[in-house]
Amino acid sequence: MRAKSISDFRKNIAADIDAVVTDMEPLIVTRTGGKEPVVVVSLAEFESWKETLHLSSTQANAERLARGNADFEAGRGIAADWPE
Repeated sequence: MRAKSISDFRKNIAADIDAVVTDMEPLIVTRTGGKEPVVVVSLAEFESWKETLHLSSTQANAERLARGNADFEAGRGIAADWPE
């Protein structure tokens, strides 16, 4: 994960946001004066994290996801074409 100071972020905000979106890699922005750092992420990445948290929110769903991941890793996945 990349990190930069708030001063550097201000100088290149457009390029940094483009990089976050293109690379799908969050950017940590550090701040002065003991202020807590922030993380810049793309909306698509944020929505993906929210969905994962929701799907993992119950024990039963978390177990289903774990089994599905294990099946996929073991080569028992099924290919599907999803509409764009």
